[in-house]
Amino acid sequence: MTFPHTSRRDRVYAAVRRATVATLAAPRSLPGWPHAGLIAEKLQLDRTNVSRELNHLYTDGHLVKIQGKPTMYLSRIDVAQKYPGICLPSILPKSFSFSDYISKAKEVRKTSAFSCNPSELSTQVGCHKTLKTAIQHAKAAVMYPPHGLHTLIWGSVGVGKLDLAKNMYQHAKLSGFLAENAPFITVNCREFADSSQAILCQLFGYGRDLAATKGEKGRRGLIDRASHGILCLLGVEKLPASAQDNLITLLEKNIYTRMGEPSVPRQASTMIIAITSDPIDSPALHPLVQHIPVQIHIPDLCQWQLSEVAELVIQYFHRESMRTGISFKLHRDVFSTFLNNSFSENLGSISNTVRIACSLAYMDHSTPEECELSLCHLPSPFLEQITENPQQDLLRQRLLDRLNFDYLVFTPQSFFSNHGYREEILRILHCFPSDSSPLAFLSPTQTSSPQIPVLVWFRGDAVSEGISSYVNTALSTSLVHPFHYISGESHQSLISRLVESIRMFDQGQGVLIAADTVSAPNLHTHLTQLSGISCLILPNTTLSTLIQITEMALTHKYSLLDLCQQQMLPAPSSSEDLPFFQRVVEEFLVPSLNFINPYKAAQVLNSTLNHILSDLHLQREHEIVLRFLTHCCHMLERLIRGYPLHYDKLKGFISQYNTLLNIIEQHMKSPAEVFGITIPMTELAYVAEIFIPFFGPPPS
Repeated sequence: MTFPHTSRRDRVYAAVRRATVATLAAPRSLPGWPHAGLIAEKLQLDRTNVSRELNHLYTDGHLVKIQGKPTMYLSRIDVAQKYPGICLPSILPKSFSFSDYISKAKEVRKTSAFSCNPSELSTQVGCHKTLKTAIQHAKAAVMYPPHGLHTLIWGSVGVGKLDLAKNMYQHAKLSGFLAENAPFITVNCREFADSSQAILCQLFGYGRDLAATKGEKGRRGLIDRASHGILCLLGVEKLPASAQDNLITLLEKNIYTRMGEPSVPRQASTMIIAITSDPIDSPALHPLVQHIPVQIHIPDLCQWQLSEVAELVIQYFHRESMRTGISFKLHRDVFSTFLNNSFSENLGSISNTVRIACSLAYMDHSTPEECELSLCHLPSPFLEQITENPQQDLLRQRLLDRLNFDYLVFTPQSFFSNHGYREEILRILHCFPSDSSPLAFLSPTQTSSPQIPVLVWFRGDAVSEGISSYVNTALSTSLVHPFHYISGESHQSLISRLVESIRMFDQGQGVLIAADTVSAPNLHTHLTQLSGISCLILPNTTLSTLIQITEMALTHKYSLLDLCQQQMLPAPSSSEDLPFFQRVVEEFLVPSLNFINPYKAAQVLNSTLNHILSDLHLQREHEIVLRFLTHCCHMLERLIRGYPLHYDKLKGFISQYNTLLNIIEQHMKSPAEVFGITIPMTELAYVAEIFIPFFGPPPS
């Protein structure tokens, strides 16, 4: 592998990358990680200058440092490409074993929350939103005893009907319903549209009497060959009438006869999946539709959620990298352009555009192992299909902001961004709120600046409606929405309606629920998880409070948390004692912090603390909460001002508590990104000291 270089820093970085790639290719050989002396000798440079460049590259996050004499380095991006999803800490101890670390990391990923479900149906793009119902029906059909339920899949050309049928087959095999060697046979009925005799013989076979006239033996049909498996009929609407009649007999009675053997009925054990591009009410399908129990529709791509289109684009780029063995780098503006296209030819539009763009990028780069795509590589017909849509533009910007990357890298093994790995990217896409109606109620003047809607949840018939109307009229707005009160409603129904309302009114900044009673503990957390949208509940809300909150929301200056802070609402949390948490914020943080919002910092760090405690298998205790929040909030202020602390004997501490430091470094990346800082290892060591009395000494 070769790397382009111009400056001294580029030459040093390229040398580290070459050595990293070579060492990764032969992991069982002696350690080949490079150090300053080795690189200086190879590049004929001064060792001091090389050491300076290595430190700069390490500080910028490009390299991982291995302690020892001499200090060794490895390239983070090349490790990520070979072992996607494996996150290395920034400093590794002298006793570090790369092979052991990778083995342990892979075991952790197998049991992690983001591990992919082995079922193809459960991981198919669209299964969380647009295709959710279709996937549920597909699973039910293919798993129904004894041989599954016959299914009709319909939709326009290019929406992925055959892909769904194949995924149903894979799901049945992985679930143990079908044997590993179970057949999956496809036949294109369009090829036999003008020959009913040929398709009848093809599907049902023919007996010895008919075979004798042809000088042949009897022949099994596809229905027989697909026994205990699936027979997929493409273009089923083109079946001749006689073939449809025989197929209907099979669908109804599960029996069939071979051609020339009308008196020898045979039992079928084959599941039929019929596929058509015609509407389901087409006259050509009418005789069949009423006899097929499961009917699944796949909508055109223009009806899919934007986050799902984004996942499809990512999937096709990853497939292209796997197919060619080439790594592709896709910048944010190119990815955004893909999300701004109508894709009139459905999946074919994405597939063709991705392949053309990748081929043009490949031709333009002198190092084809890493092709970088720019707007000039997108074909003209693709660009001509882009149309302006203000609401879609705003929604696309919201999605890109949540993904938070400058570029995506696709390798034959996986994909990642400059700020996150595969699992994190997919989690954001799957949790991104449905975009069918979140902006529909906004006026043109509001679409450019999203606000925080207020959902009024008051007891009594029409009380919420009356109060919402009063506040909207008084403030000349439409930001306040009533949540209709239903006496005696079940808890499940209430939650379902709340989630639906949150998704409907969210503009990208979260939703505030104003209630006239004290809500159930942690209800806002439950609603946030179900809806995928941040929400807070303001209990004991009065009319004057509601007016004040709405006025603040109209200014566009306040976040969801800010609105609650003005009403002395404690920062949201998942499981801790709220009165104690509020005391920590108000008695320890508010009086002592000068630069950062104590409520925002406490909220972010509280979530980080929960993740750390989970990984360390520690119980949440007041002492840990107090020490962690107070120390880390003041640490954030120090780093914002540019005054990090020094830590004596850091190398020894890293060697002794390497496991603990790795966990803390991984989870402290979140508050670092929120506040736009870098947390050095010296500060992380002080954070680690908080947990040592509870974590216990390192294993001997």
